[in-house]
Amino acid sequence: MYFSFLPSVSIDVKPIRYPFSESDFVVAKNFFRRYKLSDTAFNSAVYYKEYAINDDVRLDQISEIIYGNPYYDWVIALVNNMLNPLFDLPMSENDLRKHVESSYKNPYYDIVHYEIIGKEEQIEKFGRVIYKPGTIVDEAFYNRKVTLQAAAFPNLTPGSETINILNNFVFDEAERDDVTAESFNVYYASNINGLSFGTVLRDDGYRSSTQIILGNGGPSSEQYVVSRPVDTREYDTIEIYAGKANSPAPGETLQLGYITEGGTYADTVYFADVLDYTEPNGVYTKTFTLPEAAKGLNTKLVFLVARDSTGLSDTFAIQSYVLSGTYDIEIPLDFEWNKIDDDNYIIDGQAWTRVDATWYKKMSNAFQYYNGSTNVEVVSSELCKPVTQFDYEQYENEKKREIFILKPAYLEALVDDFKKAALYKQSSDFISNRLKKSGV
Repeated sequence: MYFSFLPSVSIDVKPIRYPFSESDFVVAKNFFRRYKLSDTAFNSAVYYKEYAINDDVRLDQISEIIYGNPYYDWVIALVNNMLNPLFDLPMSENDLRKHVESSYKNPYYDIVHYEIIGKEEQIEKFGRVIYKPGTIVDEAFYNRKVTLQAAAFPNLTPGSETINILNNFVFDEAERDDVTAESFNVYYASNINGLSFGTVLRDDGYRSSTQIILGNGGPSSEQYVVSRPVDTREYDTIEIYAGKANSPAPGETLQLGYITEGGTYADTVYFADVLDYTEPNGVYTKTFTLPEAAKGLNTKLVFLVARDSTGLSDTFAIQSYVLSGTYDIEIPLDFEWNKIDDDNYIIDGQAWTRVDATWYKKMSNAFQYYNGSTNVEVVSSELCKPVTQFDYEQYENEKKREIFILKPAYLEALVDDFKKAALYKQSSDFISNRLKKSGV
């Protein structure tokens, strides 16, 4: 039936002399006249249905089943773009193995390519599809994996540095910033009664050479100096540069105290005796621990000489005091890290894992995917599989089992359309709508 619809062509068999006679031409069917369905029509499910071919089934047998006529086998071939039904139809398992074994050296071992596993397998293994199923990848992708290299695990505890802080306060006649108006009955002098103080520098660079003098009052008076408010929260000790010039027995005592924020002189708490009459005259450096209660944002320090009942003259001098302390600063790590769990970390971009109490670097080029919260590594050989020559041919053979069948309702329309499309149109080679010259 198919060939009866094809037009003919007049072929010159002896193009060697002129004029040609009719005996110099042969009329043959034009097998090069092809008919192709449009992609739009082919992709419409309205016209076609799928059909699965079993082993050893011919197109004429299918045509007989579908159309009730075995001679419409060419319609099935046309719809499925088959050129040679001997090769375009699926082979039986036995024929396939014979074909493969005769075509390849080691068809069951030689690998054609590597292929990403199917959707169902991925969901079963990973809970989701992480790579497009059926994608062809190379051997390098297949061999990607994680290797472990034992190494010393980095210290993730930030370092620290202890900072020493000092603050120097002076009692100077010309620069009285370190003394409040609460001070009582004091005066300034330099190296009184043979005391020998050196020049001292305040933190701001001011040079002081005088001292504040306490103890020269009457028999029942007391002399004291109150410092300006100081933030003492970071200080631990106070070092006092003071001297004793005179204190006959039973002499007086130079005492040290503090007033917390909001308090007055009457609230002074004394915590140390700096000098007393039992010590020889001279200059001393005395260091005391600052009480925790004295540490505050606005603490005033108090130096007091309380008069005894003898009425004898006592003289103490204070040149300066130094508050000192320390605090620790955290030295940040020079790398970033993220804890996944107790046995897995990412440190500066490097994955670490702990196996049986030993830490390893994960030297990985494995495939990774994001599971919604973190990156997950997959051994690539679990994600793809090798495809042998036999596997490939078997897959291609199985694809041939799925064909499309034109629905019987549209058969007559296709045949009519094919007949019309097969006719020749006017051209320089035109003889009739069923015959043309070969184009000499």
